[in-house]
Formats: sequence, C-alpha cells, structure tokens
Amino acid sequence: MTVSTMLPTRQAPPARRPAATHRPITEEGVLALVGDWFATSNGGGPAEEILRHLVTEGLVLRLPEGTLRSHDEVRQWWAARNRDRSHQARTPKDVVVRISSPLHAEVTMSVVCAAGQETKETWSVVARDGAARIRTRAVLGPVEPR
Repeated sequence: MTVSTMLPTRQAPPARRPAATHRPITEEGVLALVGDWFATSNGGGPAEEILRHLVTEGLVLRLPEGTLRSHDEVRQWWAARNRDRSHQARTPKDVVVRISSPLHAEVTMSVVCAAGQETKETWSVVARDGAARIRTRAVLGPVEPR
C-alpha cells in the first residue's frame, strides 16, 4: 500500500499590470496639445475628440459655466455648448510653457475670441499614455487692456 503525500503547491504570483510608461513631457508636445485643443474645440466635433486631450483622474476644468471634474461632466457641457452654438472660435496667444518635472508642465496664455474679447487661461499638463494631457484648466476673467 502506497501512501501519497500532498505537498503544498506553490502558487504563481498574480500577474502584474505593466507599469505605465510615460515619455517625458516636452515644450513641443505641450504646444501641440494647445493647438489640438483649440482646433478641436473650435470645430465642435464629438465629445470623444475633446476628451482624448484630458486626463481621466484628477481632472478639474474651471470654466465660466462651472467646474467640471469628470469625463461625464465634460460630455454634458460639450453637448450643451454645441447645442446652443453660443461659443465663438478662440485663438491662443502669448503661450508660455514651463516644464516643472519630466511629467508635468504649467501653461499660461491669453485667448482671444472672434469678437475680440481676451481672457487668460492657466493649464496643468501631465504626461499620460504617451502624450501630454490636460489635468487642470482655469479660464480666468477678461484681460485688462494695456
């Protein structure tokens, strides 16, 4: 008669998700994001086109209409904005990019709408999924004439 013993088997460790790889943020990448954002925003296409420029976690957009913190809120704002067509084409100018770390940049700019009104914007941009993405965007009051 043979007695078999069951030795505890060693379990394989759980599969690890690959670490996110982020290319360092560059001034050129941030300037491309600014250009793409305004081209997309002025075009009024589907919300998904604008969402690809935004982070999914930690998002804060401070707009005249209110503060948006999620992609769902951005979708609702985008639909209302495009439905009433009250927005005007906007053009960034005097864009200043300050790289604060390999994964972060701060952006300041003036934005001029078609009617000539000028506002100030500040953005916090981060490297995510191989591209520069907007984490925060604040649209500030009108720029005082010089």
